[in-house]
Amino acid sequence: MKYKVESLQSSTYQVLERNYEGNNWRSSYPPLTTVNYIPIERWNIVFQGTLSECEAYIRLKENGYM
Repeated sequence: MKYKVESLQSSTYQVLERNYEGNNWRSSYPPLTTVNYIPIERWNIVFQGTLSECEAYIRLKENGYM
């Protein structure tokens, strides 16, 4: 799931988009070429509106219109 919708008030909702960030670090233990990736999940607010507007936003983004 890339998006989720949360309720803010009675008729206001927000769309959150999942992004992954992480740290790359090299191990000090041989072999030195070992790289480990630690993903961190983050949810960013990308849109706020009514429930139907949020649904329309997600559909437009997923179909490449925005």
